Amino acid sequence: MNTLMQDLRYAVRQLRKAPGFTLTAVLTLALGIGATTAIFTLVHAVLLRSLPVNKPSELYKIGKETDCCVEAGLQGDWTIFSYPLYKQLRDNTPGFSSLAASQAGTTQLNMRRDGDPSAAASTRVRFISGNYFETFGVSAERGRVFAATDDTQGAAPVAIITYRLWQRRFALDPGVIGASFLFNGKAVTVIGVTGPEFYGETLQPDPPEAWMPLQQEPVFNNQSLFQSERLWLQLIGRVRPGVSPASIEPQLIVELQQYLRSRSGSMRPAEISEISKQKTELALASTGVNTLRDDYNKGLRLLMTVVGFVLLITCANIANLMLVRGMARRQQVSICVAMGAPRSRIIRQILTECVLLSAIGGFAGLAIAFTTSRAILALAFRGTTDYVPVDATPSLPVLVFGFSLSLMTGIVFGLLPALITSSADPAEALRGANRSTRDASSLPQKSLVILQAALSLVLLCGAMLLTLSLHNITHQSFGFQTDSRIVAQIAPAAAGYTTAQLPDLYRKLDARLPQIPGVETVSYQMYSPMSHDNWSELVYIPGQPPPDAKSGAWYVASWDRVSPDFFHTIGARIVQGRSISRRDNQNTNLVAVVNQTFAKRHFSSSNAVGQRFAMEPKMTHFFEIIGVVEDVKFVNPARPARPMFFVPMAQSMIFTDPAEQPNEDESHYPGDVEVLVHGDPNPYIPSIRQALNEIDPNMPVLSIGTFKDQLSTNFNQQELIARLTALFGLLALILAAIGIYAVTAYSVARRTTEIGVRMALGANRRDVLRMVMRGALTQIGIGLAIGLPASILAARAAASQLYGVSPYNPVCLFGSLIVLMAAAFIASMLPARRAASMEPLLALRME
Repeated sequence: MNTLMQDLRYAVRQLRKAPGFTLTAVLTLALGIGATTAIFTLVHAVLLRSLPVNKPSELYKIGKETDCCVEAGLQGDWTIFSYPLYKQLRDNTPGFSSLAASQAGTTQLNMRRDGDPSAAASTRVRFISGNYFETFGVSAERGRVFAATDDTQGAAPVAIITYRLWQRRFALDPGVIGASFLFNGKAVTVIGVTGPEFYGETLQPDPPEAWMPLQQEPVFNNQSLFQSERLWLQLIGRVRPGVSPASIEPQLIVELQQYLRSRSGSMRPAEISEISKQKTELALASTGVNTLRDDYNKGLRLLMTVVGFVLLITCANIANLMLVRGMARRQQVSICVAMGAPRSRIIRQILTECVLLSAIGGFAGLAIAFTTSRAILALAFRGTTDYVPVDATPSLPVLVFGFSLSLMTGIVFGLLPALITSSADPAEALRGANRSTRDASSLPQKSLVILQAALSLVLLCGAMLLTLSLHNITHQSFGFQTDSRIVAQIAPAAAGYTTAQLPDLYRKLDARLPQIPGVETVSYQMYSPMSHDNWSELVYIPGQPPPDAKSGAWYVASWDRVSPDFFHTIGARIVQGRSISRRDNQNTNLVAVVNQTFAKRHFSSSNAVGQRFAMEPKMTHFFEIIGVVEDVKFVNPARPARPMFFVPMAQSMIFTDPAEQPNEDESHYPGDVEVLVHGDPNPYIPSIRQALNEIDPNMPVLSIGTFKDQLSTNFNQQELIARLTALFGLLALILAAIGIYAVTAYSVARRTTEIGVRMALGANRRDVLRMVMRGALTQIGIGLAIGLPASILAARAAASQLYGVSPYNPVCLFGSLIVLMAAAFIASMLPARRAASMEPLLALRME
C-alpha cells in the first residue's frame, strides 16, 4: 500500500509537470468515452431494457413486426388481430399460461372527475383484455388491477390510470381510487393506479395514460367488438414453464387457419386458396412491443459501430501519446535502471500513471455523457407532445461500462509504452540515445497513425453520405407546401359529438376560422400529410381482374376524407379534372380525387377522370373520379407515394354489410384542421387556438403548430443518425490530427541532432521541411489507401440508411479524402516548420 501511494503521488507530480500532455490525454479520453457512453445510454434504454414486469423473459408477442394500421385482406405473416381471432387463439393455445390483448394504439377521450366544474382534459386511453395485468404479473400501486369479470358484457365501466397521470393531474390524491370520472360524458369508476415505472407493453412516445377493458371499447368508439375484419389488437402471452416457444408456433398457425376457414363464406375464391399459406411467428417480448426499437434499431446499431471506430481512434491516440511521453522520459528511466530499479517497478509506476490518467478521463467522459444524453434523447424524439418513457440519465450498468472502458483503455494501451520505455539499455541511453533516429517505438507509432487515418476516412465518408442523404430526404418534393401553414389536431369524439352533429361542426369551422385576419383558407380532414396516420382499403375497379388472380392479391390504396379547399390549403396541385368542392354533398353522386400513382396503376392507358371504383366488395355505389392530384406523401418520406384517393367530408358511403357502418361513421370525424395564412405562421397560433376554443370549449385541441414542424418530426431518426455521425466524424478528424501532430512532433524531437547535422552540412530549411512532411504524409497516404476501400464497404453496409445517394458517391469519397489530407497537412506542418526554423549550432548542442 505504501508503494502504491508513492506511485500515485509520483504520477500526480508527473502529470502536473506536463500540463499539455495531461490536458490532451484527458480531453481525448473524455471525448471518446463520453461519446461511447452517451450512445450506449440510448441503446440500453431503447434496445436492451426489459419491461418493468414479473419475469419478462417468459413473454412472447404473436407476430414479429409492429403494426399500427389496418391493411385490408390477408396478411400472410400475421401481426395484428381481430377480437374474435384473439379469443380463438387464447382459448385453444395451451402453450400459453395467459394470452393478453391490447389495442395497437390509443384512443383520445375527455376525462374529468364527476362533479368537477373544471374543463375536461384529453387523455390517452388503451383498451386491454381483462387478463392483461395478470399476464404481465403487474400489481397496482393503489387500488386493484382488472379481473376477468371486469372484461365481460354488462360489467360496470372501470378504468385504471397511470402513476404519472395520478401525480401530474391529481397530485396523488388517494380519493381518486373508487371515484367516478366522466370519459366523454360517460361515468367510469377508477379502480386503481399502476406503479411509477409501468408504461404498458409498448415502448413509444406518448404512451397511454389510462386503461379500460376491451368490452368498454364499443361504448366510446362506436365499433363492433366482434367484427372479424377489424384488425386492431396486438397479442402478448406468457409461455408456460417448461414449454418451448418453438412448439407453440405450429399450434398458432393451425388455429389461425382454422379460424380463417370458418370465415371463408365472406371471402373471395382467390383468398380462400391462400388460407393454407397464412402463418404467424413468436417474438421474444421481454422488451415489450418496442416501436422505438423497430424505428431506431438499424440506426442505433450503426451509431454503435461509429462510436466503436471513435473509441479505436481514441485508444490509438492514447497509445501514441503514452509512447511519446515514454520516449521523452527514456533517459530518466535509464538512470533509474542504472541505479538498480527493477523493471517491474518501473512498469508498475508507468501503469499507475496511465490508470490515474484514465480515471480522470473516465470521470470527465461520464460528465460529458450526462450532459449529452438528454440532448440526444431530445433530438431522437423531437415533436413528442408529452413524454417518452426512456430515462436519459445513464443507468448504473452504463456508468460501470463507461468507467470500466476508460480504465481498460488506459491499462491496455499504456502497457506497450510501459514495456518499451522500461526496456531501455542504461549504457546506450546514457551515451546519448537521443541521437538515434530509430527506436522500438517507431513502428507501433506509425502503425497507429495509419490506423487512425484509415478509420477517420471511414467515419468522414460515412458522415458526408448521411448528411447528403438527410439533405435529400428533407428537400425532396413531397407534393405539398409547408410555408405559412398551421396544423391543429382536434378530437371531436372526445367532446361527445355524434355523426349527426358533425355537419354543424363543419359549418362552425368554415365560418369562424376564416374570420381571423390573415387567414386565407381552412381545411379539415381525417388526417393531414405526414401526421403518422394512415387509413387503407381494398380497391375494386369495374371490369378489371385482380393483379394476380392466382394469389388473390387485390389492390390496396390509402384514403382520406377531406373538406373543400383541402388541396389548396396544403399546396397540392390538381393535374387533371377538378378538386372537391362544396357542391359535392350528400345530395350528389359519390366523387373522389385520386393521386397520380393511383391513376397510373389502374388507368395507365386512359384518362382517369370519369372512371369509377369502389371499396371492394361491400359498397353499394361507385365513386366517380373527378380529378387527379399530384402525388402527396402522407406516410413515409423515404418511400414513394402510395396509391391514394380522397373523398368529401360531406358525402357518406353505403355498404351492404352493416358491420362496415361504424368505420364509415368514424371517418367523418375531422382529426386535423389546417390553416393557410399570410407570412410567418407562428403569430397566428394563439388566435387559431382561441377560435377553436370558441367553437367548442369542450373539444380538446391535442396539439397545434406549424406544418413545417409536423413534417420535421418525420426525420427524427435520419437527423439523429446524420448529426451524430457528422459529430463523431469531426471528433475522429480532430483526434487523428492530434495523433499525427504528436507523432510528428516526437519524430522531430528525436531527430533534433540529425537535423542539426544535415543543416550544418548544407541542407536548407526547405529540405528539412520536405523531409519531415514526407515522413508524416507517407503514413497518412498508407492509411488513406487502406481506408478508401474500407469506406466503400462501410457505405454498402449502411446503404439502408441512405436516401437518394449512392454508397459509391465520388463527391463524398474524394471530399473526405481532401478534408483528411488537409487536416493531416496542417497537423504535420506545425512541427515541420519548427524543425525547419531550428538553428544548426543550437541543435548540435542539444542532447
